[in-house]
Amino acid sequence: MRRKLNLNSLLAVSLLIFVVLGCNRSRKSSTTNSNTGPAASSSSNEKVAGDIAAEDLFAEYQQDKEAADGKYRGKVIVVRGTVDTTKTEGTSPYITMKTSSLILRVQCIFPKSDTSAVSGLTKGQTVRVRGKVFGRIGNVVLQDCELL
Repeated sequence: MRRKLNLNSLLAVSLLIFVVLGCNRSRKSSTTNSNTGPAASSSSNEKVAGDIAAEDLFAEYQQDKEAADGKYRGKVIVVRGTVDTTKTEGTSPYITMKTSSLILRVQCIFPKSDTSAVSGLTKGQTVRVRGKVFGRIGNVVLQDCELL
């Protein structure tokens, strides 16, 4: 009976993984299809060092991570968006900006010396941040950030 319980648990976890992956793929294809209007063409023509919305940066990474890495990784850009969370405890303070994802965000990591500036930000506040793109590890991450 214990073996049957373990097998049932394994099947339930496997099913859950397939459901989550399937939902992620359907969100990705709906995001891709919704980005075919004029706004999509303007964000793809945007200069790398220019000012880009957190939503647009995240969407580019969702659509094609390798292409977005080629375009942004290691480059300093300005990102504008809405603060979702702030964290000042630990080694480096950071904020996350809202995106179309339920979980994933654009994450801006600041030097320790900017802790007081980051702690002054509030959820829902619109900000502009300059930082060096590290790439996407779940969140799209920018390092060595500064508030503008």
